[in-house]
Amino acid sequence: MTEINHEEAERFLNNRVFKDAVRCVREHLHDKWEATDLADTEAQIVLKYKLQVLNDVVGMIEIAIKRGKIEEAKKAGIFNKILRGV
Repeated sequence: MTEINHEEAERFLNNRVFKDAVRCVREHLHDKWEATDLADTEAQIVLKYKLQVLNDVVGMIEIAIKRGKIEEAKKAGIFNKILRGV
């Protein structure tokens, strides 16, 4: 898997345009799901998968940020200081 720069990922995730886009896509998927005929389970499943993919993408960015911060802290020796009680 390609490494993602956690600082760039955090700026991207916190970018207003990205946040607005994710919110709009979520709302659109929810609106389409609500408008789906109750008997059309296939369409409901497809919409659920699309929502899950959106959540997975955002989640992967969040994981990259957390991993990057942990690696940065390790390099700075923060964990060693905590373990030693400094």
